[in-house]
Amino acid sequence: MAGWNRRRFLAGSAASLAFSQRGRAQEAVDDWALFHTTDLHGHILPTESYGGEKDLGGLARCASQIRAWRKQSPNNLLLDVGDVFQGTLVSWQTRGKLMIELFNKMGYDAWVLGNHEFDWGPEVVEQALNLSEMPVLAANVEVDGKRVGADRDEGLFCKLKPWILKEIGGEKVGVIGLTTPGLSSWLRPELLGPLRAVDPQPVLERCVAELKSEGATKIVVAGHMGFRQWGDDYANPLAHTLKGSGVDTFIGAHSHQRNARWLVEGVPCTQASYHGLHCGRVRFYEDLARLELSLMDRSIETDPVVMEASRPFVEKALLEQNREIGRLGEPIEGVENVRRLLVDAFERAAHRAKLEVDAVFHGTFGETKIEAGPFTIGDAWRLLPYENRLVVGELTEEEILAVLHQSEKVSHSDRALLGLKVIREGKRAVAIEAPERRKRYRILCNSFDAQSGGRKLTSLRDALAKPAAKSRMLPLGAREALIDFIADA
Repeated sequence: MAGWNRRRFLAGSAASLAFSQRGRAQEAVDDWALFHTTDLHGHILPTESYGGEKDLGGLARCASQIRAWRKQSPNNLLLDVGDVFQGTLVSWQTRGKLMIELFNKMGYDAWVLGNHEFDWGPEVVEQALNLSEMPVLAANVEVDGKRVGADRDEGLFCKLKPWILKEIGGEKVGVIGLTTPGLSSWLRPELLGPLRAVDPQPVLERCVAELKSEGATKIVVAGHMGFRQWGDDYANPLAHTLKGSGVDTFIGAHSHQRNARWLVEGVPCTQASYHGLHCGRVRFYEDLARLELSLMDRSIETDPVVMEASRPFVEKALLEQNREIGRLGEPIEGVENVRRLLVDAFERAAHRAKLEVDAVFHGTFGETKIEAGPFTIGDAWRLLPYENRLVVGELTEEEILAVLHQSEKVSHSDRALLGLKVIREGKRAVAIEAPERRKRYRILCNSFDAQSGGRKLTSLRDALAKPAAKSRMLPLGAREALIDFIADA
């Protein structure tokens, strides 16, 4: 709690808004307000929470709430803190264009680059930048070794900006955008293109100095990194980043947490969960700030402008989601059988690409039962919710065993190697048995795991990075491979 300043951080009841020492009225009138969304992941319509609570969130509800807030606070900023478009079929069908067009209609002032923006490749990110009528912020990235902003005015990602400065309600407000430094732990170089994330702390220090030299009187950081119950990790280094920064507020993201207000190194922080389940507001009164979140439940109407603009795309997606692509004669139950289905689909896709593999290393995403009967596009999305590509590489027996040893330590993981027999002593893998002993075996996995699976499979990443592995990312999506397999079954 060091550095806490009560005059910068209000988290109490309406009574705490009476500032008799300033001779103000019973309820303070905000000078200006900042509204924020984050981790929408393409959700326009109401959806459900991770806990199964239905009819919550969605951009259409957030838009309605923001419209009402704007009437209360005519001086305002509207930000999104990243992971804008990946995650729904409707957004996939337009490769994110629909979400950016909705941001344009809503008049966002800026949005921050998130890690999932890159799931569909650098070309999709560049398309979003070109379509966006507002700045896209990511101060702590370099493109071809040069920082965004002053160092680059042409080429891929040249429209990225480190910060914006706006005059609002008599304040000169600077907004600095940061993205998570964990990009390279999840995304293959083919997906990131010439971009790489760097340590956000020195970048923030430099940006604060630049904004102050431009006369900024308030500085807000919108960072695609966020609250973690146990503190910082490699992807969410808030304390490291904010220490000594002197910024006024931090708007968080990425970790999908709901936290209306907390302090990091004396900086008031807030984070609006995920999928539009909450919409955030920060109201500023002179040197005070009140941080709050509003639940987007059924009491909030969907915004008519957003609904009308998205209607044809949503209707098309719903039709596609319900489209039957095959039928299952009997249910597929249990982790082993669901995993076997996925592995068979990936092997078939590789074979069609004239690539024979010795084994597939993969797991499920928690689904352990597929009902008999019609199998739809929606079922494929439920089984494989992420846009992973397939990666192939040639690994030695020693490297494969190292991957298996590390995988076994990952909690809540059911990854396994199928195609090669694993000899075990107890639970520990000690050897690989193959029909033909070879120095290297060709292994297929998904692009997330190939890039270390969030630093949990660094042995796989390191093995694939060796020239002898001849690793490459295939032009095959895991979900597309599954859909094709079911359609041909």
